[in-house]
Amino acid sequence: MTCDDVTPALLAWQLGACESPERDAIDVHLATCPACLGRFLATKRITEDAAAFDERPAPAVRERLRGHVARRARRPVRTSWVVGLAAAALLLGFLGWRVLTPAPLTTPPAAAGHGLVDADGPANLDVL
Repeated sequence: MTCDDVTPALLAWQLGACESPERDAIDVHLATCPACLGRFLATKRITEDAAAFDERPAPAVRERLRGHVARRARRPVRTSWVVGLAAAALLLGFLGWRVLTPAPLTTPPAAAGHGLVDADGPANLDVL
């Protein structure tokens, strides 16, 4: 095997995914080629560092978290808080509706008697 054949197969060889004849050929090549052996060691270091980087918490921390969650799950919900929050939400909704709803347009009473608004409507258009 040549270096060009071995380099792409190094990760599979390290993970044990190579078949026996290819694995044996890579073994022989790594024993005689310092450049490929260096590439293999770099690949091995990267995969081992990645395996050491485990984001799961330690077992003791997990158990403590589970106990904390279980204690919080057993607490009863106080209905007075729920009722109070629902009442506050309804009150705020009503007040918001009243504030944000525009007032209906009406004729001002002062304009009705001063000729600004014609009480007869369209029947009086011949004046113009």
